[in-house]
Amino acid sequence: MVHWVQPTTTVNRAVMTPILGLTILLTVARLVVRYRSKRMWLDDAWAAFAMVCAFLLLVGMWIRTDIPGIGPLNQPREVRVVAYWMVALSFTNTLWASRMSIIFSVIRLIPPMMRLRRISNISAVLFMLMWIGLLIQKTYICASNTSWFQHADPMCRLGHGVATNEIITDAISDLLLAVIPIHLLRGVSLQSDQRKMLYIIFGSSLLITLVSAVHAIFVFGPSGRLEAITAEAQVRSIYHQFTFDTRFRPTFLSFFVFLPD
Repeated sequence: MVHWVQPTTTVNRAVMTPILGLTILLTVARLVVRYRSKRMWLDDAWAAFAMVCAFLLLVGMWIRTDIPGIGPLNQPREVRVVAYWMVALSFTNTLWASRMSIIFSVIRLIPPMMRLRRISNISAVLFMLMWIGLLIQKTYICASNTSWFQHADPMCRLGHGVATNEIITDAISDLLLAVIPIHLLRGVSLQSDQRKMLYIIFGSSLLITLVSAVHAIFVFGPSGRLEAITAEAQVRSIYHQFTFDTRFRPTFLSFFVFLPD
């Protein structure tokens, strides 16, 4: 029998807080640059929404792990149940809002009359449907059986159904985020900085697929914290923030984030 090593709350907080906090600050910087250069578009709107969800994720993590003996405020179990909901939903929202930001970053580079743009728009709609489906499934499972509310460490066990759907939706979205940029690179003449950005999207999509596969293993298994850690690794590897302007070099920000379940 495999016994997974569980990371402590202190380690998770110490890793997550500065990295996710820095990611949020750099996203603000990206939005300021885009606003001042009058280049705001849908990808920036999705990045802003992902940033808000990431902030809620960070706050929820601190509240949920604020247990007697660890602090700092020693929150009661009822408050930590609310914080679990906050973490669970914010994680899914951060993940998929970031994917929406990425796909729209690609769409803005595709000529309007090109067939690939239509395919990319359809992909964005598909992302939205998968996102909503996962939220509904997770909410139903955790709300239909509230026995976990009474646990000393409140945590909803999502089960194999959610794990299976996560594997399927991750595979579909990661495949599209890898294939579409490659087709765009082959079919359109782009500036050097734009080509670099597409290569980054392609490479990171492969990384996301790897992390998603590891995460699925822990979702199927008994280890809640390792499930959460790999879930936050997904957020890290997919929470791409692009700042692109013809007067600036493109910057790519992607961080691993660790969070107890």
